[in-house]
Amino acid sequence: MAVNPGTIASGAKLTFSGETAAYTFSKEVTLSNDLIFPESQLAVINLTLADEHCTKKTTPSVVPVYASVAELIAAGTPTTAGTKVTVTLTDEEITKFYKSGTYTNGVYFIVGTQEVQIYCRNTPSDWKVGGTISGTLTNCDWKLYKSTWELCPADYSELTYKAPLPSCATPVITVAEDGAVSIACETAGATIHYTVGDSPADPTEADAVFSTVTLTDGQTIKAIAVAENHKPSAVASKKYTVGGAAEPTTVTKTMDSIVTENKYTISSGSDIGTKQNPLKIDDVIELSSTGGGNTGSFWGTSPDIDWRCYETTNSVVKISAKEGYVIEKFTLTFKTGNNGTLDGGNIKSGTAYNVNAQSVSYKIGHSSGKKNGQIRVTAVSVTYKQQ
Repeated sequence: MAVNPGTIASGAKLTFSGETAAYTFSKEVTLSNDLIFPESQLAVINLTLADEHCTKKTTPSVVPVYASVAELIAAGTPTTAGTKVTVTLTDEEITKFYKSGTYTNGVYFIVGTQEVQIYCRNTPSDWKVGGTISGTLTNCDWKLYKSTWELCPADYSELTYKAPLPSCATPVITVAEDGAVSIACETAGATIHYTVGDSPADPTEADAVFSTVTLTDGQTIKAIAVAENHKPSAVASKKYTVGGAAEPTTVTKTMDSIVTENKYTISSGSDIGTKQNPLKIDDVIELSSTGGGNTGSFWGTSPDIDWRCYETTNSVVKISAKEGYVIEKFTLTFKTGNNGTLDGGNIKSGTAYNVNAQSVSYKIGHSSGKKNGQIRVTAVSVTYKQQ
């Protein structure tokens, strides 16, 4: 080092610092003798450095950034050790919650065919299945826990939640003898999109808007309803056969859509709200129950609303078609309370049953250890045709 003439007295403390290609170093030295510099000159001082004086240089890790969860999934299966990622979520729909005892510590959503969990304590209490979440999770843990692909943020502050939208009512398609089609929908202001052909694809919002259509022999028309602040409806389908037997119609309704379309009120505490029994599914099909108590009342929060039937003497759940129609098959989707059963457990939730009758009814009961069973219907699907 270059110094000016003079003396550095014994006992002075000198700090030497610098770096090499691989290390930085710093060492403090106390002089045991005077250092005298008669003229400006180059002074050579030998230092012995120990490990505590040196720090190895590290290259800062780069956190990969993904523009979507689909892009993150495409990068491959996460590891059990986990990595840090930054990823953007866009309107990911909540499919279920992760429960730990009485606490909710995460949500699930699906991208493509892959289920992903956001695992984080204290999930906001106002979040509901069917709602969507968006936002960019920065420097977030991405890992594999058993078979679950997990994003593990520190909290939910980087996510924005939107409440679930109700679904449009399923369109009702009518085909006249000459093949002329008419389509009705109970959702106010809905636009009908359709496809036509021998075996048409399910329609989307990109397909043609319905006005007038006449089918030829053997053609099928499919339709969906779309409306502002609603999810698209289920697909309705109808095939036309000249001079042939009437083609069956399938109607599918959730209790959430029925409540929304009819502006029914939901039960809360001692307030039972709207009681609707029988329940109109469409112009042909009704759902009813001879159950006791508050049978016919609606419970829950959108979109997880159910229509309740309570066990009493000879209580049943009944699906019926108006005169001149026959039910070909049905599916009831339901939850139970107090170990409730339908037809002694023979009718199961979410299972399709083939029948050939104007109406079917099944007894409400309960399994052992409980009384007053409950059937809590969340959706119904019925296929029927004109006789």
